[in-house]
Amino acid sequence: MKTKRIKHILIACSLAATLAFTTVFTAACSCTPEPAEPIDAPEFEIEKIVDFADGANTDVIFATDGYGNGSVFNVEWETNNVIYEDGVAKMRITEAENASYPYYGAELRTSKWYHYGFYSVSMKPSKDTGTASTFFTYTGPYGEYDEEGNLHPWDEIDIEFLGKDTTEVQFNYYVNGKGGHEYMYDLGFDASEEFHTYGFLWEEDAITWYVDGEPVYQVTEEDAKDGLPSTPGRIMMNHWCGSKDAEGWMGKYNGYETDVEYQWVGATSDPIDPITTPPGTENPDVPAGDITVTPGEDVALTFVNSDNVNNPYTITPDADGKTVNVTYSSVTDNTYTNLVAAITDQASAEDNAFGITVTNNGDKDVDIRIDVRDTTIKNDSSGGGYANGIPRHCCLNSNAVQDGETLSTTDHEWGGSKFTVAAGATSELVVVYDKDSFVCGNITKDGPFTVNDITIFVDSHGGTADVNSGDITFSHMNFGSAVIGEEGETEQPGVLEPIITEGKTYQVNPVSSEETVAIPFASASYTVTAAEDNKSMDVTYTDIGGQSYQVINSLVETAAGENVFAVKIKNNGTETVNVRINVLKDGKNINVGATQDGVGVRTDMEWGGSFFTVAAGSTIDAVVYFGDTATEIQFMVDSSLSSAEAHSGNITVSEYRIGEATPVEA
Repeated sequence: MKTKRIKHILIACSLAATLAFTTVFTAACSCTPEPAEPIDAPEFEIEKIVDFADGANTDVIFATDGYGNGSVFNVEWETNNVIYEDGVAKMRITEAENASYPYYGAELRTSKWYHYGFYSVSMKPSKDTGTASTFFTYTGPYGEYDEEGNLHPWDEIDIEFLGKDTTEVQFNYYVNGKGGHEYMYDLGFDASEEFHTYGFLWEEDAITWYVDGEPVYQVTEEDAKDGLPSTPGRIMMNHWCGSKDAEGWMGKYNGYETDVEYQWVGATSDPIDPITTPPGTENPDVPAGDITVTPGEDVALTFVNSDNVNNPYTITPDADGKTVNVTYSSVTDNTYTNLVAAITDQASAEDNAFGITVTNNGDKDVDIRIDVRDTTIKNDSSGGGYANGIPRHCCLNSNAVQDGETLSTTDHEWGGSKFTVAAGATSELVVVYDKDSFVCGNITKDGPFTVNDITIFVDSHGGTADVNSGDITFSHMNFGSAVIGEEGETEQPGVLEPIITEGKTYQVNPVSSEETVAIPFASASYTVTAAEDNKSMDVTYTDIGGQSYQVINSLVETAAGENVFAVKIKNNGTETVNVRINVLKDGKNINVGATQDGVGVRTDMEWGGSFFTVAAGSTIDAVVYFGDTATEIQFMVDSSLSSAEAHSGNITVSEYRIGEATPVEA
């Protein structure tokens, strides 16, 4: 690569690591002056969709549970932190135990989508410094689609209160992931003292925010240089405290004292059923050839409910354990409550199929999801997927067969094979599994793996808030073999197979150019001191948040055929440094493998980036392979970690090389 291919320097404040359903921290500002004239807006309209005076209404709105959003959020969502009492829904923050974050927060979201119309809430925010109390609409590219099968863009409209000063409220919106439209409105009263009504009118050509029914701020299509939100989304509310990186905006969190309280939520838009599976698409793992299944001998499996606190299933096995009856009357469809059977010696090394016969004794269809699992996979932090590096699932499922027909219902991102058994019917279900390869989205891992449990979800994995009842019988449970016809021996399309396998030793041969090149890296977050010839840089940093995703970057233009970026990284400090290198094309990661000192290291094929660890005082050779022409290279130094803990350090990056290389296993 020649120096003349460098286009220009791109200085970025941060790379937002936004996960599902959230707002993202930006510095609040009054970006638009107060309107000089009264706002031309219709009278505020309230149409309640849920009133918390009646308690919880999970058909309309339910609590988020069991994960965190990363970035500046310092909480994991916890269902028990939403309390229905005194005629309101209260949200609080508590200290966490055995979680990935130091605190538990609370969040509610609607089961349905909503579009243009009036949105309203009666609420009283928390007055705790370092917290946010919110009401907003949200949609985004996290498993929700339009009718053509395209992932939704990130659109959002916000009302946010900061506990450090509840005499103000912040309005904001996002269009296709772009925010920066914050406006701070002076209420003239303390919102934490009494309930008030807040809301907005979302129209195709304008957004108007209201306080106690009066229009106070408006953005029109003419004002919005980035456009306005246009995608239907969920209505959401949450309460959370920020990490150290958010203290400049929110203030420092010093502990819980006050709840945020909500009386009711309103929307005039008609509810829309979410689309959570790409319409018209088939699972890429469905083979073209037939699957021939040879069942084994029936085995006895002892099923237990995985949640001892909330056990809606009554499990009645027969005398030999080879037939099991399951009845239930209060299983909510979005709770993912399940039945688990531990496997001892039932599955042999030669087996690759689990079969079960399900009889539906009830009068309505039953949805079944079966996971054939190696639970040790989720304990392996090298996989990638969640913010803490753990895969989304530990399923070995590769295909599903129902009554001899191959189905397109095996999910390799979230796990499991899905079946529907009609009312009064008996159906033979088979999961074909792969003990040699594990897939999670674009993440692949080599085995061998071991089947150590079977997990079955019964009417609990549909993503809605419906409450289900049923009566089913499991029988003819067995482990056998499955053979896929030759026409079906195809690779999964759309998954870029990594060139480098983690942990294996490689030599790079040949590299077309050992010439070092000049790349003018820069950053707004790190102190970057580049050499005069731009062929190396010294990077120092203090108190960089471990989940802040700060970047050092430059735009480049690689030539056709070039597929490797190599550097030396020296750690001048006294603590181990973690470095993530992203090679991008038009903002999308194109890394396909990486080595450190000739040994394969993790490349995250789902979220992007290759990961290197540099011990104190040492120097490594880092090599990243990429699968297309590149337009940008980024470094994240101690800012793309599982923990939000702050880090300081000093590294030197030198000997930038871009060329053609073929990895040859040593």
